[in-house]
Amino acid sequence: MKRPAAGDPTGIDPSLETLAALALDCQTTGASARRDHVLEIGWARTGSAADATTRAPCACLVALPDGVTLPPRIAGLTGVQASALEIADKPAAVWQKLLAAAGDLPVPADGAGGILLIHYARFEVPFLEGLLARCGYDGGLPFEIVCTHAIARRLLPRMPRCGLRALAGYFGVALGEHKRAADHAAATRGVWEHLVPLLAAAGVRQWSQLTAWLERPPAAGKAARAYPMPSSRRRDIPDVPGVYRMRRGNGDLLYVGKARSLRRRINSYFQSRRRHPEH
Repeated sequence: MKRPAAGDPTGIDPSLETLAALALDCQTTGASARRDHVLEIGWARTGSAADATTRAPCACLVALPDGVTLPPRIAGLTGVQASALEIADKPAAVWQKLLAAAGDLPVPADGAGGILLIHYARFEVPFLEGLLARCGYDGGLPFEIVCTHAIARRLLPRMPRCGLRALAGYFGVALGEHKRAADHAAATRGVWEHLVPLLAAAGVRQWSQLTAWLERPPAAGKAARAYPMPSSRRRDIPDVPGVYRMRRGNGDLLYVGKARSLRRRINSYFQSRRRHPEH
């Protein structure tokens, strides 16, 4: 069976500021695309032409193959209960919904569908290809894929981490505690909207400029880490017991902790040898 087409191949070169695309996220049953499956897929519309209705993120739970159960760890991370999967959409129905959502997206190059913005596409694309295969289609994905993680790594080389949660915190983009596809798709869109002005400052304003920029090798070497909190402020924290709060760039509360020494605990988050979550 031939792969389905998406969009109308017009060969346009859209501006990134007004680019109509789908920010897409997959939640999966595990980390291996060879043995695990898409659990939920979500998308959120970008572009200045999108109104409040069309910008609302959408998501679909995907029925798992026969005999496959939802791992308890994934249920805890996502908040998805096994009972919800009893009425989940079949893969073909999910794929048709995605194609319908992308059906009127402008196509930047002949032979390709609309544009998907995916954070850390190296992880998610193999799962999407697996979902497509379950639908009986052959060949690759009928979309142009843009990885917002790859863009962030180039634009913000001194960021300690460029995961979705870290960038959402840095840019002040809302992101819920549970890993749900609609929430993450909306956060990917928010990150993209903050990256676009940074791309423009680097001279990248059109789709063709972005693809050429991404094809060039990244700068060699590893930049020193830089944190948004000045080191002088961290050094001035008193060496006393207390409670501390971490907030996202927009003021949302991320984390509350307590420590015997506020100075030592807070400074531990800014040391490369310590392994902390992305808050």
